[in-house]
Amino acid sequence: MKINRCIRCGGFYTSDGDVCPNCVTKDNMELSVFKSYLENNVDETSLNNVSIKTGISTPNLNRFLSYGGFEDFEKNFK
Repeated sequence: MKINRCIRCGGFYTSDGDVCPNCVTKDNMELSVFKSYLENNVDETSLNNVSIKTGISTPNLNRFLSYGGFEDFEKNFK
């Protein structure tokens, strides 16, 4: 059994994924908010602005970008 550390809360867990079972719902909700925000604000150029406007931390936004499916937006943030 592999023990993982949750990237959101720092707690330990044994299931798969980057976040523990307690954080999955919040993580999925924030990912959905992030996707929706980008779809409606295609010219956004600052992750800091996205963070302020959505309430999602910059480290979580960077993590979401690494999941894939954001290639059209990633170029705006580099």
